[in-house]
Amino acid sequence: DGSSLPLGEPGEQPVELRLPPDPEFLRLARYAAADAAARAGLGIDATDDLRLAVSESCGLLTGSGVPIALRFEAVAGRVVVHGDGAPGPGFDGENGELARSLVEAVVDELDFEVDGDRATFRIVKS
Repeated sequence: DGSSLPLGEPGEQPVELRLPPDPEFLRLARYAAADAAARAGLGIDATDDLRLAVSESCGLLTGSGVPIALRFEAVAGRVVVHGDGAPGPGFDGENGELARSLVEAVVDELDFEVDGDRATFRIVKS
């Protein structure tokens, strides 16, 4: 239901998406990221960065058996993405660290938290 995800500012029209925790559905997250970037008026490079960041972040939650909930908030010049799920088998270790480092390099802000069997992230791209 997405109720655990933070609400946007008044007047925004956030988009919520729930995906199976399977890598084959990551393209839907990338499409939603591109849509949010377009609605925010981000350029091509920023859009590509956001798509990559969302895909890599969601990829860390695949294979967990827990659906991935996403919330995209787009305002002029800025997109905030909230993600909620569970750490997948690739979350820890070298590949997980590489993915998080890659995401940090292409976004303005990244918050990734794990609390037991729950993982959440927040990405900001301007």
